[in-house]
Amino acid sequence: MKIIFNKKMKLIYIIILLIFILLINYFFNLQSYINKFIDPIYIYSNKFYSIFNNIIDIKNINDNLKKQNKYLYYQILKNKYKLLQLKQLKYDNKKLRELLNIPITTKTNIKKIFAEKLPIYFNFHSDEIIINKGKINNVHEGQLVINNFGLVGQVISTNKLTSRVRLICSTKSYISVQSIHTHIKIAIKGNGCHSSLISEILPRNININKGDILVISALYDNLLQGYPVAIVTLSTDKNFKKTRLNFLNANPLFKITELKYLLLISS
Repeated sequence: MKIIFNKKMKLIYIIILLIFILLINYFFNLQSYINKFIDPIYIYSNKFYSIFNNIIDIKNINDNLKKQNKYLYYQILKNKYKLLQLKQLKYDNKKLRELLNIPITTKTNIKKIFAEKLPIYFNFHSDEIIINKGKINNVHEGQLVINNFGLVGQVISTNKLTSRVRLICSTKSYISVQSIHTHIKIAIKGNGCHSSLISEILPRNININKGDILVISALYDNLLQGYPVAIVTLSTDKNFKKTRLNFLNANPLFKITELKYLLLISS
């Protein structure tokens, strides 16, 4: 009974309190005061909520931008790679056309094999190069190697897939040449690929000058007679003035660092 009484009393107190609040609100308009108190709370809570939403939106935007930037970066890399490939193809086509336009290629009695220099990162023979053609391509020792500038060298060894070419600047290389202007014939030898070619000892009054082009005079049944070999860079030497002797220095017409596509010639 006591518990029931207590519950009834609490209910009565609550009813009385509600009636009291209603009366006060009727006479004093508590709602406006409550609104004045609660409105700032709403404003600040909405401001913090909007800031939080903005932060989330900014984060999402940044994430999307990062994804887009990453995608565009890879697309740019792919396009740059394709552009480099196109430039390389253009360069290769140009070099191959230059080889095809060599006058020697029009001769019907000459066998021609196109080859490419292989990159060697540890080359212990700086006066030799390796090409990507071998015995299966009918390459054999002794074949002459040229490019569109001039004589490059000669095949000295070959295996199934590759061959080794000795350059004309090698100390083991000897070539019979003549001046394209005066037709004077001389012999020149390699002096190492970091030095100029050097001629045999010549008479002091020989008529070959700096800038003259030296061409093949007689080599392997005159297969490449008249083909360019080197350009004269020095035609006098002080050490030989007293003996009235002279020798020539000449540089090959090709650059070793730019060698790539080559043409192998044989009869």
